[in-house]
Amino acid sequence: MDHHAAISGEGPKINLCLEFMKAIFGLSNHTIQSITFASMSKRDPNYDKRNFESVEKLKKKFCDLLGPRGIFLYPSGASVAKNHIHTYVDCYNFGYTCVFNVLGVPVTQCPLGLNKDGLPLGVQVVAAPYNDHLTLAVAKELESAFGGWVSPCKIEV
Repeated sequence: MDHHAAISGEGPKINLCLEFMKAIFGLSNHTIQSITFASMSKRDPNYDKRNFESVEKLKKKFCDLLGPRGIFLYPSGASVAKNHIHTYVDCYNFGYTCVFNVLGVPVTQCPLGLNKDGLPLGVQVVAAPYNDHLTLAVAKELESAFGGWVSPCKIEV
């Protein structure tokens, strides 16, 4: 089944309330965030195919701003990593990552080490389309400079 088509209403109809309940227990094929977005978009009278024209305009502006070699550093989220269950409570922070999915630009998540409480820190490295090599190169340099991924606990093998 095409999950995008199902959620966006272009495929077979799904019961959003039922899918939401299933998602809470990890039984849905959809994330809570996508179900919530689908539910909100059904209630928004301005949500239609014309919104995609706005996305293309925004993408053009963003890419013009970056140029062929620009890099945009953006937080990975509104806060450091959450405990496992807390992500359900704070599910509206998906905007930190989904905006770049909508724009169709390459992003590399770069680990920067741990904060004073031992929680992982990171940043997203974003570039214009087809510049994945730039995001990877910058992420590699940042990772080297800031310590990169650090195990949050001792791992015994």
